[in-house]
Amino acid sequence: MFLQILWRSLQNRKGRVAIAILAVAMGAAMVFALGSLSLDMNDKISRELRDYGANIVVVPPVGGAGSTVEPHLPESVVQALKNSEAAPYILGAIPYLYGIAEIGNQKVVLAGTDFMQVQKSSPWWKVQGSWPTVGTNQSIVGVKAATALKLTVGAAYSVRQKDKAETFTVAGIVTTGGVEDNQIFADLPMAQSLLGRPGQVSQVQVSAQTGKQPVTALATAIEQSVPAAKVKVIKQIAQAEGQTLGKIEWLMVLVTVIILGASAIAVMSTMTTTVLERTKEIGLMKAIGAETGSIGKLFWTEAVCIALLGGLVGSIIGFGVAQLIGKTVFQTAISFRPFVLPVSLAISAIVTLLASFVPVRAATAVVPAITLRGE
Repeated sequence: MFLQILWRSLQNRKGRVAIAILAVAMGAAMVFALGSLSLDMNDKISRELRDYGANIVVVPPVGGAGSTVEPHLPESVVQALKNSEAAPYILGAIPYLYGIAEIGNQKVVLAGTDFMQVQKSSPWWKVQGSWPTVGTNQSIVGVKAATALKLTVGAAYSVRQKDKAETFTVAGIVTTGGVEDNQIFADLPMAQSLLGRPGQVSQVQVSAQTGKQPVTALATAIEQSVPAAKVKVIKQIAQAEGQTLGKIEWLMVLVTVIILGASAIAVMSTMTTTVLERTKEIGLMKAIGAETGSIGKLFWTEAVCIALLGGLVGSIIGFGVAQLIGKTVFQTAISFRPFVLPVSLAISAIVTLLASFVPVRAATAVVPAITLRGE
């Protein structure tokens, strides 16, 4: 009997029930979408931020990076990073060997590096020409250095360092807006040979993904795996990354709260209107023996049905919205997280029940004698 009354009640008010379900679905969609995005967002945004440079630098334990003679690091540090506990979070590790050399009568900074790692971890480098072929004497020249030395793409030039000399070819001219514009870059083994520092590097710049691990924890893990080095966090980038992620998370929470509040108001309005429309029906039910608890049970059950239907529909829509945002913003799909569904349904139910409290209380407070007299 109860289920029949419930079914008829919902069926007779299809329009208002549909509005309530739509309101709940709107809130549930945002909860599901933002919940799914927040779980993937940190990793994806962290990857996006890595396009702006390394956030960790590994240097010799004494002295500063970029020293022309000492101190130095063994090149094996790069392999040690790959075997460290932080390896799953390392997106790129670029070794650099710096030294002062001469071209003609001008002194220049010669930097030996791994061009494949530079391409992977420094996408902001704008190269006119092409990237050097690994294992050759091709080089990249900073735009300011190229202007000062009058070098163009394809030009050959001789680099001297003490009693050694090597001929390089300009494969490309790079513009970064930083100190790189004044430097000349060669393949790491070629630079090591010319500078007389085989198997050595001056520093290793690390791009680490910090979505799941704080950058300081990753730096500690790297330092433990490379005891012969000192690991520094580039504070400006790390702080900017943390602030960006924090602001986005707070924005998502704020948007979700606002939409859930709007959904609650819509549900409350719909339920209140329903109670007002059914006042005489409620009075009649009480007059023929229906208990106050039964009236409350009927309306609470209706609210639960609206919450579950709205939550389910909203979750489906929310997953679609999450995919749309993922494809548009991150150019990748958002993973389906099964446990987001019950969370979305639970939040929908809580918001709907809270919004229904006042209308249900009004329904149970109906006095049959007054209502049936038309007062």
